[in-house]
Amino acid sequence: MKHKLILLLIFIFSFCALWSQNYENIGKSAIKLFRKDNSGVKEYKIFDGEKYIGKLASDGYLMWVRKAGKMELMLEANTAFPTIELITEANNMYEITLKPDRYSTNMFKMQDEELQESFGEKSKYLNIYLSAGLLALIALFLVWKSFFVSFKIRKLLISGAESMENDEFEKAILNFSKAIKIQKKNPEAWQQLEKAYHKLGDFENAELCKRKAIELLADSNVPESFGNLTEINIDREELLKALNEKGMNLANINIVRSLDSGYSGAKVILTEIIFKADNSINFGVLKIDPGKSENELFREAEGYKALSASWNGSIQQYIPQSSIFLRNSKILYDEKEMNLLLSSFADEKSTKDVVTLREGLKNDFRKYLPCFTEIKTFYEKQFDQISNNKFLPAIEHLKHILEYNFDKIKTFSWDDFGIQTDKKFINLEGKLYPNVIYFLSQEKDWNQEGFSCNYSTIHGDLNLDNIIIKSDLNFVLIDFEKTRETVFLYDLSFMITWIMQIFISEASQDEDNILEFTEQIISFFKNPDLTLGSPASLANFTKIIREIYPFEKKFGQNSQKAFLLSLLSAALLRSFYEFRDFKRTRSLQNKRNGMFFYVFACMLSDNHDFIKKGKIATKDAYDLPEK
Repeated sequence: MKHKLILLLIFIFSFCALWSQNYENIGKSAIKLFRKDNSGVKEYKIFDGEKYIGKLASDGYLMWVRKAGKMELMLEANTAFPTIELITEANNMYEITLKPDRYSTNMFKMQDEELQESFGEKSKYLNIYLSAGLLALIALFLVWKSFFVSFKIRKLLISGAESMENDEFEKAILNFSKAIKIQKKNPEAWQQLEKAYHKLGDFENAELCKRKAIELLADSNVPESFGNLTEINIDREELLKALNEKGMNLANINIVRSLDSGYSGAKVILTEIIFKADNSINFGVLKIDPGKSENELFREAEGYKALSASWNGSIQQYIPQSSIFLRNSKILYDEKEMNLLLSSFADEKSTKDVVTLREGLKNDFRKYLPCFTEIKTFYEKQFDQISNNKFLPAIEHLKHILEYNFDKIKTFSWDDFGIQTDKKFINLEGKLYPNVIYFLSQEKDWNQEGFSCNYSTIHGDLNLDNIIIKSDLNFVLIDFEKTRETVFLYDLSFMITWIMQIFISEASQDEDNILEFTEQIISFFKNPDLTLGSPASLANFTKIIREIYPFEKKFGQNSQKAFLLSLLSAALLRSFYEFRDFKRTRSLQNKRNGMFFYVFACMLSDNHDFIKKGKIATKDAYDLPEK
């Protein structure tokens, strides 16, 4: 608004200045014409150029106001009297005396009061000129002030941002506060101040700054994209109100930061929960996914209840203390209704070092590597207490593991990726392996001899984004949407394939390396003392698997078969996910990952006689698809 006013003032000044300059060129002169002759003519008709002025008798005079400059007077009575030509000066009053047969060149300025009125407009125009000059000065001052203010604010914001990068949050707060003192209605300064308070852990002031920024953005014409500077657009008061209506009895809730949500795309937010009873602080994880239906988030809440009721002993320290499902809540400032889930955890007084396991490994691999040992130890304790064993053929165990995805995998368009669903085998550098997708539709070709697997309620989606590491390096689990009863070892198998995706499949940049990677990994599972290849990704993968590998307890043959069948199922599911994502993203990385996991699943299916291969013939095989 201020800039528009400045431009308007500059326009007024320019117009007035131009008009005043023109006024100087076309100024007015007052003329008083006297007649003194004895020509006998009673009266003359007077013309100023083509304009008729009036009649002039022998004892009279005429008075008029005209433009300054050249003047041609015509006296109409007879042709003997010549035309009078005079040059007048602008903005003056003149008296001209006519004499017999000639005109006087003796002109002098008049002080006639009658003529003063004809110049009343002159002072008015002069006032306009002075006003235009004053407006010009004001406009120049405002332009200078606006430039100076913008420059000063931008300098403070840049300085504050640099302080934030250096973790000097108090210095950043000082700079952003100075910017706001200069211009209180600057939404960017308020948003940056909010972030600085957030980093410092002053959530109360951060919330006040956020509200002020949102208020300013709502009342201004700032582009919509500018409003996205606030990372987490949650109305904390509305969230607190909704949670207390669910009976949580909270004094406050602080929104700390977003957690790495990985491939799922869900918004995962770290919070601090403060209870009214004793002002104790627990950390919580708030999950918001606008793309999810109410049923899926409700299923996640129910999955938490199922896992909490099924696992023994120390399970409570590894899962949330409570999980609250909120339906159709208006907890965002844009007033959109959505469903969300809040998981709260006990015995954590600070959220400073709380990270997902993937974030931890990315920041400090050595520090967070031992967390896998704790995860393995926890699962081994649960494994020892499982009493539910199911004696089924491999294909039935596999159906249990894949659940509703089994039919989706069978009907997927694998042929689009060169995987021939009508061939029994896939040729991998001269060796034929079972073509898994073919055998899923040929259940009779699976070995119908059953074997025993331990069944229990599992997490179902044990990936590194769903494992939260606390400041004491102990872990807790979140996201129980896929919790179900199936082969217990599937959790660890699924996590291994998820780790493979991060550390191995991305290291394999083309199909030529697929066999090399898969053969090394399968050999490693058979003999964990082997050393894998030299790339850093393989070395890190080896370190993790050695921490979590479940065979250190010398599991029996059935447990080994259960583990490898679970690993096969996880690889096949991962391949299906990656190929499906390729259809959506057209990312070659998805395609490479999909092929990597499919080859891995086929090679695993060749172990422990899961499939009755029958007579192996080259005519029943196809080659590994090329790029």
